[in-house]
Amino acid sequence: MHLFNFNTKTSIKTLRIPSFLVIVATVMSSCGKMITVKTPRQLDALDIQTYIFAAVASLLFLLIAAAIASMIKFEGGSKPSDPGKRRLWFWVLGILSFATFFLYNMFAVAPTIAPNLQSKFMTTNIISSVITLIVYIALGFTFSKIMRTKKIGNWFPSKSN
Repeated sequence: MHLFNFNTKTSIKTLRIPSFLVIVATVMSSCGKMITVKTPRQLDALDIQTYIFAAVASLLFLLIAAAIASMIKFEGGSKPSDPGKRRLWFWVLGILSFATFFLYNMFAVAPTIAPNLQSKFMTTNIISSVITLIVYIALGFTFSKIMRTKKIGNWFPSKSN
């Protein structure tokens, strides 16, 4: 199964969303054994695990964004469209990282929690999804400024570029 479809008529590679979601779901489900959370102490441990996993998920999406950015070819001319394509993919994957992590927690993790503790986990779910987005944007900004002459530098272009 290929993640990217190489189209010879255009320079942009298109991401097959179903394949991508299958890979993300496989990685997320294999990261730990699902347990049934019945006590507040177990929920606190799950909260910490969820926050750490949020940071790891954002790194995974950032790696995918970097791979896509590096596969988009440089275009010549006075108004190339390749920087805009890289920037668009960066933001699409940022939104997708938030939504994927939120939905994963909602449909895969929340059902394993006792009903009396689910409202507390929903707060954790929202916070961890926001952490995913913040870490993704912060690291993306940092990498963009460090590698400003590379393709990743198009995510947050400098005035001098």
